[in-house]
Amino acid sequence: MERLEDFARRKPLAFAAFLGFAALTLRLSLADLAARIVGIETRDLSLFYDGLSYIYIAKSFPRVYIGAPADFPIFYKPVGFTAFFAFYPLLIRAVDFLLHDARIAALSVSQLSASLAVVVFHRLACRFSARPALAALIFCVFPPTWLLTGSAAMVESVFLLVWLACLLFWKKGELSKAAACAAVAMLTQKSGFLLVAIIALCEFRRGGLRGLRRLWPFALSFAPAALMQVYLGAVFHDPWVSFRIMSDINGPAFQLPFQGFMEGLLSPTQWYHGHFWLRKFLLASSCIFYVLLLAAAWRRRARLEFSLIAWLGVVLLFHGSLGGIRSYFPFPKYMTAAAPAAILLALELLPAALARRSAVWTGLLIAWIPAVLALGAMDIFSAMDLELRMWPRGYFQIVTSYLAGLH
Repeated sequence: MERLEDFARRKPLAFAAFLGFAALTLRLSLADLAARIVGIETRDLSLFYDGLSYIYIAKSFPRVYIGAPADFPIFYKPVGFTAFFAFYPLLIRAVDFLLHDARIAALSVSQLSASLAVVVFHRLACRFSARPALAALIFCVFPPTWLLTGSAAMVESVFLLVWLACLLFWKKGELSKAAACAAVAMLTQKSGFLLVAIIALCEFRRGGLRGLRRLWPFALSFAPAALMQVYLGAVFHDPWVSFRIMSDINGPAFQLPFQGFMEGLLSPTQWYHGHFWLRKFLLASSCIFYVLLLAAAWRRRARLEFSLIAWLGVVLLFHGSLGGIRSYFPFPKYMTAAAPAAILLALELLPAALARRSAVWTGLLIAWIPAVLALGAMDIFSAMDLELRMWPRGYFQIVTSYLAGLH
């Protein structure tokens, strides 16, 4: 590992290119594997999970949320899409102008954003860890949901890229750029405001109220998201429309910490067919990992970077307190925002001798990659089964033919 770290320090551009290429190759491999297992074209993976919703919004620009073509094969009312924020669809729309295929555009944005996020994470890790190259290699494939979200048309890869860029600019002292990234994060995902909470907590701990005063650019970060809500309120005649939609879909906004998660874990039913106990085991393992890691880091907080603890703690507490189904099935997906901090804290808590053993880490990564590819393919297969049960008969074929220009 010392040679790897030395190479990354001496040739940062070459290592960044290697990281980006490795991350992209892994995601393309998962997409190809999943498409073969499911028996569809790779580009049709963009219609699973929330992908179709983001493509619909992308098709609605410039009259966002209401301007989609009349013959777009959608069976929800446009108001239902206000639960999904607009920045990722805007990128899909921009790439669609070049590729003329919204499915490929959605996957391309996700996969390229995930690859860039790994590169940005390495630069950020250099400010926290003595082993940033190792941390970046782990982040290529950990947690498993990170590889999945960067392979399909999911918003997490774009969100995490902007999130990491914000924290990197903040650590460099470039607060205006950090605030701009925070603003974009809030237009990308509902939990983007957590960035400001994490940074404010760290600055307050370091400098009290004086530390908070220097964060004045972040006050402007809320303006674009607020303007979007004003626009939605005017269009749908409800200033809280996107929040009401989320409550209608997912139930109560918040509950006691991990109440919703435990209710889901103990439920005798689940959305997905098959792999009942495996899915519960994976979800429980994800939660236990983050909770125990935060507890261990808090006990050793005197020698660890406080901003990493705050980063993990704020994201974990927020998403663990979500109500309804949002705190159970999507928990690992939401926690990708905290995964970089978790990796850095875990490496700092490991014995130094173990962290330096190249053979151990090489073997673990080689063994881990097939497992995470298999888990990702299984999840995509389950997602297709779920959506074909939820959608009207033949709807998948109507959407694919429309997007291919045949409908």
